[in-house]
Amino acid sequence: MLKYTAIIFIFLSTSVYSQRLHERINYFNFYRYSKDLRNSYKHAIQKPAYSIVLGELRRLKFKKTAMAIAIVESGLRPEVCSNQRACGVWQIIPTTATWCGLRASERHDLIQSTQCAVRYLRHLTKRFNNYYVTIMAYNAGEARLEKAIKLAGSVDHNVLCDIDKRYLPMETCRYLPKVLAMMELIKEK
Repeated sequence: MLKYTAIIFIFLSTSVYSQRLHERINYFNFYRYSKDLRNSYKHAIQKPAYSIVLGELRRLKFKKTAMAIAIVESGLRPEVCSNQRACGVWQIIPTTATWCGLRASERHDLIQSTQCAVRYLRHLTKRFNNYYVTIMAYNAGEARLEKAIKLAGSVDHNVLCDIDKRYLPMETCRYLPKVLAMMELIKEK
């Protein structure tokens, strides 16, 4: 009897995991084909900020798909500030700006904020050594990601975004597929 119970448990666990993975893939596809996301991209590429940021990414030898983060964060509007005090096209928070050596007002500068964002993304990539976790850390912050990884005992984004466990805020879990879908749109062009 124990043998069959274990098999049923493994099947159900795998089934639930597969269902959540399937939901995550559907969520990605929803964003990838979302009219709103495509419109955000179309509006962003028409802004002067697009060519300036793209030029700086190229100069820094950084992937142009990183532009997806700036588009999702701010729609490439340098004047935007969030209620969490993140500002500029890259939505850089004051502590990250200080870490990069930027003054608060410089977060609105396209060149300087792009340099800071690239430096920070390289730092996160080195620290987490995981593409998805790097993107989530950009949104949630390093400390929050570190804590979530310790609690979850994993760097797997599916585990970190477990709906029942809530290791990370839903905003961060929704952020990842948005950025990935935007990256796909950027690759298409």
